[in-house]
Amino acid sequence: MTLSERAARIRALSENLTTIDRRSPEGVLLAEMIALFSEMAEIVERNDEDLDEMSEILADIESELEGEFDEDDDSYDEEEDVYDVTCPGCDRSIEVDYDMLDKGLVICPNCGERIEFVPPQ
Repeated sequence: MTLSERAARIRALSENLTTIDRRSPEGVLLAEMIALFSEMAEIVERNDEDLDEMSEILADIESELEGEFDEDDDSYDEEEDVYDVTCPGCDRSIEVDYDMLDKGLVICPNCGERIEFVPPQ
């Protein structure tokens, strides 16, 4: 049973109460509380719907990003411990291992361009 359905059930039950005068302070309080329950239930259900929609959008974005990183020129191949790096001079891909990166300088075998790597700080 949803929150809105439960709020509607409480409203229906209160309407069947014959011992409460709707104009008395208790009756007015009860009516206001039921109205509040109904409004809160609607807000919570809208928020749940919005959250579901945002989760779907986030999943779509994550899928798109995964695809982009898989196609990226500068990627890391975990199995071989080799990076594919695009040379800024000739725009061709070269393979660089961790030791070469650690030295901070690689010479492109295709065009002779000096490629410097700055270690993260």
